[in-house]
Amino acid sequence: MKTALCLLLLTTTVGCFDVEQVDPCAGTTPFLVDDFEDDDVLASPPFERWSCSGFNPDGNPQAVNDCGKISRDEENEAFMGDFTLTDVENELQEFTGASLSTSSTRTFDLGCYRAIGLSAKFVPGNPPPPAKYYVELTCQSATSGGTPGPYSVIREIDLTSSWLRFPLSLSNFRQPTWQTNALDGGEKACLARVDGVGLLLSTNLGDGDTGSGVLYIDDVLFE
Repeated sequence: MKTALCLLLLTTTVGCFDVEQVDPCAGTTPFLVDDFEDDDVLASPPFERWSCSGFNPDGNPQAVNDCGKISRDEENEAFMGDFTLTDVENELQEFTGASLSTSSTRTFDLGCYRAIGLSAKFVPGNPPPPAKYYVELTCQSATSGGTPGPYSVIREIDLTSSWLRFPLSLSNFRQPTWQTNALDGGEKACLARVDGVGLLLSTNLGDGDTGSGVLYIDDVLFE
C-alpha cells in the first residue's frame, strides 16, 4: 500500500544549514477520470462506464427517466441523470436518493493526490425535492473491525441550477454518518483503496412525497 509522506530534505553547505520541505507528490500528473468528450461514457482506467441510479434504503425502485451524455454547451459534453424520487408512504422517512457514478473492479491509491475537481449542477423538477448533495469515493475492500464493506468517504457540496466548479481537498472527506462502523485506519484507509467515484443526491422527502430533477456532472479529475 502506498503512503503519501512529507519529507524534510537537509542540504548542507559550508557554514550553514538550509532545510527545505519537499512535497513527494509534486509533479504528479493530474488523473482525468472523465471530461465526457469522447464518443462513449467510459471513464479513464481503472474506472469504467458511468451509470445513473435511483435508490431507496428499503429497496423500493426509484425512477431514472433519462441517463447519459448531454451537450453542456457548443464545445463541451457532460453526463446527466433525470430522476423522479418517491418516499414510499409507509409512515417512515427513508431518505431516498440518486447518483451518477463510475466504479472499478480494481482499487486506486489516492495517496499522492491532494484534491478531486469536478463541475456539477442540479436542475429541480416540479415539485423539487429538498436535497443535499455529496461527492462520494467508495472503497469496498476497506474494513471495519476486519469486516469488509462496502464503505465510502464523502464531502457535501452546495449545488445550484447553474454550473459550479468544485476543487475539493481529499483531506476533508469523511466517512458518512449512515455508516455506523468506523473504518480500520480511518478515512486514509479508504483513500488508499478507492474503487468508485460518484455524485450523490440525498433527499429529505416527507412520507409519501415525490420530487424530481436533473443531476449533471462534468470534468472529473484528481490533482
